[in-house]
Amino acid sequence: MREKFAISPEGFQPEVIPLVVRAVEALLAFRTDSDIPQLEGEALQHEVYNACHGMWRAAASFRPTALVLDDLHWADPASVDLMVDLFSLLDEVPLLLICSFRPERQSPAWRMKQTAEVDYPHLYTEIPLQALSVEDSETLFGNLLNITDSPAQLRQMILEKTAGNPFFMEEFIRTLIDTGAVIRDDSGMRWCVDAKVGDIPIPENLQSLLSARIDRLEDDARRTL
Repeated sequence: MREKFAISPEGFQPEVIPLVVRAVEALLAFRTDSDIPQLEGEALQHEVYNACHGMWRAAASFRPTALVLDDLHWADPASVDLMVDLFSLLDEVPLLLICSFRPERQSPAWRMKQTAEVDYPHLYTEIPLQALSVEDSETLFGNLLNITDSPAQLRQMILEKTAGNPFFMEEFIRTLIDTGAVIRDDSGMRWCVDAKVGDIPIPENLQSLLSARIDRLEDDARRTL
């Protein structure tokens, strides 16, 4: 395992690799030398922070690097602390952080936004994501589900219910396929409706739709999820 950790990614400076290896060992409570005590608390945090700084400084020094972090509204406070600590690198090397999260003030990720606005205004750009327009929703619907003779009522129902949320639309269409309301035609290349539009169950919201999909899983898969 240690040998796998120690394989250097292209362009990383040799002195960075021991930092990364030690941090991974500490996080996984894995040591090749039983005489070395396991790190805890501030010592573990210091090790991990040093490793991350060294790793991303080395990567961005070799070539401009983008680090994409999605769904940060689910991040725990310790992960947010680490990301905020990495902000200092942005003045040193060509490193771009793309941080995506819901604008929920109670989320730990909100502190990333506040810190960036106050301490790094010269580097910070905020891009609010709006719901898809009707035209864009129509385009997404057509790309996701090219239905032969698509009933206008079905298309309208999906567009109204999903309200410009692309994830909701994707999951809604998957539900139509899972329940057999939409099936492949004889050519296998296009979709067609195999149910009366009025008989298709309409979820109240995205959470209800996902819950219903989970309920249809096999017992083992549902318990695992």
